[in-house]
Amino acid sequence: MRIRLVGSWWLAGAVTLAACDLERSNPNAPTEEDVLSSREGIVALAVGLQGRFGAGMDDFMYPGGLITDELGAPTGALASYKDVETGAAIVNTYDAVEGPWQAHYRTIKTANDLIAFAPRVTLGDSTLSGILTIAYLFKAMSLGNLL
Repeated sequence: MRIRLVGSWWLAGAVTLAACDLERSNPNAPTEEDVLSSREGIVALAVGLQGRFGAGMDDFMYPGGLITDELGAPTGALASYKDVETGAAIVNTYDAVEGPWQAHYRTIKTANDLIAFAPRVTLGDSTLSGILTIAYLFKAMSLGNLL
């Protein structure tokens, strides 16, 4: 009886360890190389570029409204937004200062990747033209907003 019980514990432990493979890759997190070398990745990146630019526009609108007293900082706001509302000095390490630069330089980097890698992927002429147009447009708009 005792030999069977010990043997079943070893068998259960071996089956459990053999069933656990924690070294799996996440299919929802492709690598940069996978995205930039496939047609689907380039098209998805072009669509995401538009969303990235739009999300970066919030960084320009909200701090301006705080400074002109058109908006108020909610209780869960960043410390930088609360400081602006109370009239404290804006420190250049605050998110209100860094946020627009970070967001638009991410947009510019994505546009540069599209400009560099889209011609290397098999796309139709009209699709390639549209993707390059989107990339140049959003790169120019991001640079214009930063200026």
